[in-house]
Amino acid sequence: MLTKLQKRKLTRFFTVWDANGDGVITTKDPEQAAQNLAKLQGLKPGSPEHDEFHNGFLSYQNDFLKTVDVDESSRVTLEEWLAYHEEMLQDEKRFEGTALMAIEVMFALMDRNRDGKITLEEYGECMKALRIKDITEKVLQKLDLNGNGILSKEEVLQLTREFFYSDDPDAPGNWALGPF
Repeated sequence: MLTKLQKRKLTRFFTVWDANGDGVITTKDPEQAAQNLAKLQGLKPGSPEHDEFHNGFLSYQNDFLKTVDVDESSRVTLEEWLAYHEEMLQDEKRFEGTALMAIEVMFALMDRNRDGKITLEEYGECMKALRIKDITEKVLQKLDLNGNGILSKEEVLQLTREFFYSDDPDAPGNWALGPF
């Protein structure tokens, strides 16, 4: 059973992907994120690099949405979203596999110089591209576990685990999508 705090965080996560704010996620919702992220990466619309990124991102998102959409309505409700995450979080091995895949996608999106690290600036810019406007310097500092201004894959995995599992409102990972 999801805790009250987990539901709050997962609801915040849902609103990130519900781009038009209509209370459901459809395959159209990730489109705006794809456009914003491609622009952030400096990819020109119509270029092969843009098309590869755009199509790959949407393919990943749409496959995920099909998994969550249990009633096959092509509309993911908050209830379906929460039920999917509740089930996934009960299987630690499944969570780890999903988290590792998501982190690889995240690094592909954010790590512009491909050095295997995400700067706090890159993270903040990516969150803004996803329409998360309240990622402040204070929030970024919470996420920087060792204070070096960079997020490694190991740190991001720890933050991801905290976001999904921690019931401590002060745990740094709980702030990954800003205030909840």
